[in-house]
Amino acid sequence: MWKKTIAAVMTAGLLLVAAGCQNGDTATSQPAPSVDLTKELTINPSLIVGKTTFADVEKAYGKPSKAGQYETPFRSNLANGGANSKPIAEYAGVFGVDVATGKKAAKPSLLFFTNDKNKTLVASRVVFSRDELVKKEKEGKLTLDDVKKVYGEPNRGNDNGLEYYDFAHHIVMLVMKNEEAKVEALITKYDLLYADNPSDLAEHEKVIKELGDEEKAQKAAQQKPKQ
Repeated sequence: MWKKTIAAVMTAGLLLVAAGCQNGDTATSQPAPSVDLTKELTINPSLIVGKTTFADVEKAYGKPSKAGQYETPFRSNLANGGANSKPIAEYAGVFGVDVATGKKAAKPSLLFFTNDKNKTLVASRVVFSRDELVKKEKEGKLTLDDVKKVYGEPNRGNDNGLEYYDFAHHIVMLVMKNEEAKVEALITKYDLLYADNPSDLAEHEKVIKELGDEEKAQKAAQQKPKQ
């Protein structure tokens, strides 16, 4: 479960990884789309991204069956042009909790925390609560196009996943296909990862906006009628 979930995040996370790898000429910048994702931070009353700690989760659900550091697609040293850029680590734990209800469960869930003494919940799978997405997710029929109909066009996307950014609150929702080709979403309060380096936070968002512009320009060129 640990390896499969990490692999799914990394596969769809090719969108995020690019932020640490590219910093060059881009298309003319347009206002980047931004959707309010603050409600999605409350996974359930017991799990709130940005507030709940590793200690809180242990108290509520017991010791994790597995825990350890995980290298995220987010990277450091972006403000220096990407020189010596390294992945930022999170602390991940597998707990017996149903993220949809907050109740103890036999089925494990993987939660991600900041890799510091506080170990604050920084990322988690989020169960959709908006409109018709609820029913379709429960039935296992949810598609990436369904998500687009509710959240609008993503900042970036491909056949494996979609990225929605809330730049005002420094949140990203990665909607991806898991190993069973079912659509899942991971919410991350990424400013917690850049708490000690606001210049890298600003650079990350700048590059994401530029890459979004590039992607839109490429799609527009592909859709342009041939002369």
